[in-house]
Amino acid sequence: MKALIGVDGSEGAWAAVQQAAELLPQQSELVLYYAPPKLHLRGTPASREFIDKAREGLAKAVFDEALKRVPKSLQHTVSTIVGTQGPRRGLLLAAEQVNADFVAVGADGLGAAQLLLGSVTRALLRHSTRPVLVARPIPVRENRSSYRVLWAVDDPPAVHVPIEFLEKLAWPKGTKGSVVHVVDPLQSMEIPDWFKEQVGHDKEFARRFSEEYTADKQRKFNEMAAFTAELSPPFGNLPILREGNVANVVLQMAKEEAADLVIVGTRDLGTVERFFLGSTAESILQFATCSVLVVHMQAKP
Repeated sequence: MKALIGVDGSEGAWAAVQQAAELLPQQSELVLYYAPPKLHLRGTPASREFIDKAREGLAKAVFDEALKRVPKSLQHTVSTIVGTQGPRRGLLLAAEQVNADFVAVGADGLGAAQLLLGSVTRALLRHSTRPVLVARPIPVRENRSSYRVLWAVDDPPAVHVPIEFLEKLAWPKGTKGSVVHVVDPLQSMEIPDWFKEQVGHDKEFARRFSEEYTADKQRKFNEMAAFTAELSPPFGNLPILREGNVANVVLQMAKEEAADLVIVGTRDLGTVERFFLGSTAESILQFATCSVLVVHMQAKP
């Protein structure tokens, strides 16, 4: 596998390096990308040669620091790209150039022009068809030896789930994976007011409606159980079925389980229109306290 990692000297970038490297199997490649900021020296008509050397020196310092976060077994595979454009466009072009299997960036960068969620990360999610790891530093927890992953799965019968990509990743030893599917609660279903009034006093109808909803939930659980039964570790356990708003449920579960990584899918990424502000994936990205891996899914015909 090959991972492209955007670095900028921030803690978020270092987390991206460490976590991406941990997920790569042996014989993989790491490509570090850094776009040095434009240099302006007040009162000094600096030559182009001087500015270029200063940028090279800054890039070398960032790459050397990033290399310290890469396991020794992978350090010999690391290559670097010094971007000539801003990271928003540069990372997209670099991902195509090196044919990366996924891209990793930090959730928090060094400023509005750097790797901030809302600028570079959003551009990647909107325009790249590759999985994107948005990394946050993993806090040190006492009496904790396992890596915990929460995978929010949409609807396997209706979408192409990128199982092959996830199974290629080298999950840390002892990883505990959970698969969750969220259904709308009975109370949230959109039913016209006139219909509610018409059947509001019909106890038999209300009973049948509730039973049908319960049966639908069981059918969905069975579908998810059949799906997870075909998965490799760490995701081969029975699924978790919850009711509620998808983003709220996933964020709450991630907090309850102290997840290190949440995996979410977005459908048909590639254009701004298809990944709109306020979507489930973006809500999770914005408010999760752990790292988030966004994988792209396509609807089945």
